[in-house]
Amino acid sequence: SQGKRDAALAEYERAVELQPGYPQAHLYLAVEYGIRGQSARATAAARHFLTPFMPAPVADSLASAMPRV
Repeated sequence: SQGKRDAALAEYERAVELQPGYPQAHLYLAVEYGIRGQSARATAAARHFLTPFMPAPVADSLASAMPRV
């Protein structure tokens, strides 16, 4: 239900506040923002998730494609 999704989103946002380096929370935020049509926020969250694992230009490219997935 939408109420559960809203609660989950709030929890992911809180997790990122408490642990900014927690990659899974950024991934979940990217997906949820993408579903909600919030492309800029989805891209930013995806970039935070991807950057520790690959060179920045590759992470930027993939992050930019994330909201369209």
